[in-house]
Amino acid sequence: QLKQQQTLNKNLWHGIPVDTQLYDIHGCTGLMIAASNDHVEIVALLLELGANQAVKDMRGWTALMYAAHAGKWGIIAFLLDWHREAAILTPRTIRRIQSPGYTGGATPYTPRSALRKALKGNKYRTLVDATDENGWTALMFALRCGWESVVDALLERGASTNVVTHDGKTTLMIASANGNKKLVNLLIKKHVNIDR
Repeated sequence: QLKQQQTLNKNLWHGIPVDTQLYDIHGCTGLMIAASNDHVEIVALLLELGANQAVKDMRGWTALMYAAHAGKWGIIAFLLDWHREAAILTPRTIRRIQSPGYTGGATPYTPRSALRKALKGNKYRTLVDATDENGWTALMFALRCGWESVVDALLERGASTNVVTHDGKTTLMIASANGNKKLVNLLIKKHVNIDR
């Protein structure tokens, strides 16, 4: 991971585009690496430079999926809030996001009406419900790993509970296999289809 971060720093210094995929076994981008390692300042920098959150690695994983798999709920909130707000970050906003109590939501600079409008957009829906080569979403990775805070952050931001993987698994099946009653209850509150 350190070698990947050093490569990222070198690429940024030499002006290589931020979405250029690094040469590792998965084809990760710098944004994916920063997201999985909980480096909010690097994520913010890459997004400001125009990094595309929809880019997928060779397995079809996005930066959001890397963060979900690693249990980085703050990064999840940050990525999705960045996307829907399209806000210019200030050092104050970055410090707020890094604080332990951050659960996402509007910055002081973003009107609530703009957030509601952005949440209805297809581009946002595509990002939160993007699937990998097996049909898994970020929500499914978080459910499998048992990351309650990540599941909650994704559900609050509109992740679909009714996606089905290519081999027929649903979010409810994944949560049930994990054995975590709280995760199952979170899905039920979001009207998951219990008969699938």
